[in-house]
Amino acid sequence: MKVLLSIKPEYVSKIFSGEKKFEYRKAIFKRADISTVVIYATQPVGKIVGELHVDGILENRPQKL
Repeated sequence: MKVLLSIKPEYVSKIFSGEKKFEYRKAIFKRADISTVVIYATQPVGKIVGELHVDGILENRPQKL
């Protein structure tokens, strides 16, 4: 299943350069079968900029991660 994530442009560039390997969110996806994330860069870019494959989703409190 594919999901759409809105991410600020500064972090999008870090994700695609490999500098940022994890994306932390307060809420986890409702479904467990997520395989692809479509990335939407927020304003001022305001468009879909790419996709990435999800190896796995980790869920825990920030202190434990």
